[in-house]
Amino acid sequence: MKNLLYGSIILLLLFTNVSNSFCQNDYKERNWQIEVEPSLFLLKGYSFQIGRYLTESKRLNMALYSAAGNVPEILKQNIFSNLEVTDDLRIGLQIALNTRYRFNVFKDKESNPYVGLITGWEYFSLNNSVKEELRIDVLLLTPYVGAEIYLYQNILYVNPQLRLVTYLNTKYSIKNRVEKVNSVLFLPQISLGIRF
Repeated sequence: MKNLLYGSIILLLLFTNVSNSFCQNDYKERNWQIEVEPSLFLLKGYSFQIGRYLTESKRLNMALYSAAGNVPEILKQNIFSNLEVTDDLRIGLQIALNTRYRFNVFKDKESNPYVGLITGWEYFSLNNSVKEELRIDVLLLTPYVGAEIYLYQNILYVNPQLRLVTYLNTKYSIKNRVEKVNSVLFLPQISLGIRF
């Protein structure tokens, strides 16, 4: 129920901002962006990022990012070692600063590739019906490459990325458990965004 409420609020904000953006004729005046990762809604979670271009050339962008959700089966073994099949793994919360530098490869288009860096903190919650819940706090440093591909009037875009997630300073709530966080992970991701 809580996820439905958060999802509804985010969708309302997105649609409100998209409709306001249609009123602006000059897309170069749109300095703000909002992005969501639809896959996390399917995994009983959310993601939300709000950012702003810091330069007039619209190349440097900084954003605040937050996410939570269940970790899919195909990623569990890549993130952790020594997991059991019955373990439930969830990202309890991630809060990060996302910095992007966009290259002006296609001179007359807004759709262009970029490099970025996500720095922040997150915690995992590992549950098993037999063992006590394990909480793992990590700092993360994630360089990535991607592209903003605009679909509609330089407002609505899709954002494919390839991230190299690096976990640092791992802290476990229970010291003698065998489950351990792997330090590096390649993670493809797709988000949807609007520029307003």
